[in-house]
Amino acid sequence: MRFLHHFRKLMIKDNRIGRYLLYAIGEILLVVIGILIALQINSWNSERQDRKKEKAYLMDIHENLVQDSIAIKNVLNFNKEKVLIVRDMMTLFSETLTNQQRGEIFSKNMMDFTSYEVFTPTKTSYNNLLNSESIDLISDKNIRMDLSDYYGYDYTGGVQERIMTQNRSIVDNTYYKFMTKEGVQNMLNITTNMPLESSLKIHEDQQFLAGLMGTTVIIDIQNNLLNTILKQNKQLREEINSYLN
Repeated sequence: MRFLHHFRKLMIKDNRIGRYLLYAIGEILLVVIGILIALQINSWNSERQDRKKEKAYLMDIHENLVQDSIAIKNVLNFNKEKVLIVRDMMTLFSETLTNQQRGEIFSKNMMDFTSYEVFTPTKTSYNNLLNSESIDLISDKNIRMDLSDYYGYDYTGGVQERIMTQNRSIVDNTYYKFMTKEGVQNMLNITTNMPLESSLKIHEDQQFLAGLMGTTVIIDIQNNLLNTILKQNKQLREEINSYLN
């Protein structure tokens, strides 16, 4: 730099204005080129960091999707057992049974019937992406759109909400009807004025039967939804794997 400064003074001293201007322009170009190179290096570093973050987020999201696929299969397996329970409950409407036999069928399935399963995705990694960065950090457009579709769906509404309300409705509106004098005596060891077991006409309860039948229909609809989500989940996992590899 001292040499360049000395060279510049000599050219001014010798009135070599044209050469000095040319030299000055060259200096400016060198500075501009240096700035552009520095900016490009910063851009490369920033892009490299973004891709590193993108990979980390996608790997975490993939792990959440694996957990989701297991959860969906668990709900489907639960539903198979639940349908068997509902069908067994429906046998108490047979005219050939006694009320005692109906009570035994109900008691056998009472606790299991109150249970139901719905699927909600694990959104931890996806929410971390949205809260810390931006969905635009995912550079692959198809993956970005598929993630938005998968996590943007209302899983707690629709048929899955109906599963919950239907199950609760049957329990709330029907279970109390099985409270007989004999049943309370067995459960609580107390004498009550509850109806006698022989007086029950539960097998004539149309609302109860309709509720049980409706439950099997809703479970079937839920299964169709879950199988669709499972396919979407698998496709998304394959897209992420392919992109990362």
